[in-house]
Amino acid sequence: MNRKSISGASLSLWLVVATTTLAGGPTNFFSFTEETKIKGAFVQLGGELYFNSEKGGANAYGYIGKFCPTNRQITVLCEFSSETKAKGLAAIGDELWFVTEKSGGAGFGYVGGYNPARNVVSELCAFPESTLAKSPPFVLGTNGFFFFTEAGGANGVGALRRYSREDGLVTVASFSTPTGIKPEAVPVFHDGVLYFGGREGGDTSQQSGKGAGTLGTIDLASGTVTALVNLNASNHGSRIKALLPFNGRIYYTTDEGGDLSLNGGKGNGAMGFFDPDTLELTKLFTCNGTSTGTKPKGLVAVEDRVYFNCGEGAANGCGAFYAVTEKYNVAMVATNDIPFGNKSDRLTLYGNRIFCATEQGCSNWLGGISAYEVDIAPRELAARTEGGRMRIEWDALANDCMLEYAPSLSNDWQAVAGPGLTHAVADMPGFYRLRR
Repeated sequence: MNRKSISGASLSLWLVVATTTLAGGPTNFFSFTEETKIKGAFVQLGGELYFNSEKGGANAYGYIGKFCPTNRQITVLCEFSSETKAKGLAAIGDELWFVTEKSGGAGFGYVGGYNPARNVVSELCAFPESTLAKSPPFVLGTNGFFFFTEAGGANGVGALRRYSREDGLVTVASFSTPTGIKPEAVPVFHDGVLYFGGREGGDTSQQSGKGAGTLGTIDLASGTVTALVNLNASNHGSRIKALLPFNGRIYYTTDEGGDLSLNGGKGNGAMGFFDPDTLELTKLFTCNGTSTGTKPKGLVAVEDRVYFNCGEGAANGCGAFYAVTEKYNVAMVATNDIPFGNKSDRLTLYGNRIFCATEQGCSNWLGGISAYEVDIAPRELAARTEGGRMRIEWDALANDCMLEYAPSLSNDWQAVAGPGLTHAVADMPGFYRLRR
């Protein structure tokens, strides 16, 4: 561990950080005791990671829960009373909203809201017709709460929809086979333009007539959907799973395509990037299954690196973890095993760890929550006076730490703030440090 300090007449600040790339290695934090199936990334709120699941709970229909990385515990908050197939969460004000594929007033699913303060789930808007909201929802800046569907829209093959309490349910844009259909990856902004990835459609000579998908743009004001490039299953991969804007590029993962001699002609997946200036796709990585893994899933940027996970395959059959450095260099940094879990899904960066849920493996072979510890450079603590009081601040990358205080280095350390915070008032002279 490294320690960096700022000293004054009555105050010393210490930041404790990890310095090795995978200091603790891939680590399991929690093992499920029942089938759970968490879909979507975790949502950070108050130092804990919130999620919803498709399975588990007293009714076996899933639940909204929270995971505390500090004590490695899960709390079941609200259980669904009927099958919903809820997909992920998105923070809207002081609530967490979600979409479901089933249930609701008409049986076609609904937009729901969870209020953590009241621990209550509400049905905000029932879908009046088949919608097939099969991917996690997302927030697009100040534009509100959005989600993709695989049915409905002007062409009947899916749409981008927005919901608000003021305007209700609105179809923002409609997809077609030429534009790409069935998007699942959260769309991303680059230079003010919104990019999306269609999992199917585009060139329908690919993938048994379904198409390998597209990468394109959506104009939120006009609703115009434009396919910029059709994926070629062999050259690029097919069925985009995740998108990430980073260093002027848009990185992507696909869970099929690549080497079409594998997986019954579908391929085991690939990873690459899209250049918005040249409108070209470049494949960086092809999954071969046995040694490299299959089904690339999430993407996370950490400082100058991009990380992604293969959900299955590789040496232990449980997937692997990769880093992309200097834009082009792909290297395996960890091989997952049964204690870590198999069939990992989307990635969530929290502090110096990248968390994911798994569907299989772990101690009960029912999956769990595991993490990779990554190398994050030390961030200096800062102290300033505000209203006559001393205020300590630290980087958001350390928001999973606790601030501790000791009157002298010979005294015991006491927790005074966090985790989940990035500042605290320091009224007592002495020593302060962050500790994971």
